[in-house]
Amino acid sequence: VRRYLDHINFVPTTFWQPDLVLEADKIEFIAKYQKAIHDEAEATALVKSFKSKKTVDVAKAEKKNKTEQPPLLYDLTNLQKRCNSLFGYTAQKTLDIAQKLYEAKRITYPRTESRHLTNDMKKGIPAQLKKLMLIPLLKTESINLENLNYSSRYFNNAKVTDHHAIIPSTQHVNPESLSKD
Repeated sequence: VRRYLDHINFVPTTFWQPDLVLEADKIEFIAKYQKAIHDEAEATALVKSFKSKKTVDVAKAEKKNKTEQPPLLYDLTNLQKRCNSLFGYTAQKTLDIAQKLYEAKRITYPRTESRHLTNDMKKGIPAQLKKLMLIPLLKTESINLENLNYSSRYFNNAKVTDHHAIIPSTQHVNPESLSKD
């Protein structure tokens, strides 16, 4: 009952909790101020005081190893989100560009909801990557084509709907033939 009453009577309040971007031994990390500050002027003054200092004392530091999965391939929705965050493009503008690239045979069918490739595409991937690495515009790093990981994270027949994920074609791209977009 008490928890329910606390929930019903809860009044949200605005507070500030500054984060600092610090560097130690050429490693950047974020330090979080542990106390909630309920006065904006006090929070602003605290941030200004930290900015004026050359060093700060860190009370506690935690190091965590994190494993991060590589991103999935693009479907139309995720391509649109990415283009919006990188370039400020609207969903329609991204679709228009993708459609033009598809019609010019630069990418595969863009109106897909899948972020996976079919298992039968595995055999063609080394040759496709080899051709893509030759395109200077892409600035690709050297890839060991003998040791590719064909993870079910990317190759999964069950997760492919009508069309597989959007991938580039291996057709030679002349940079002058592309628009600035």
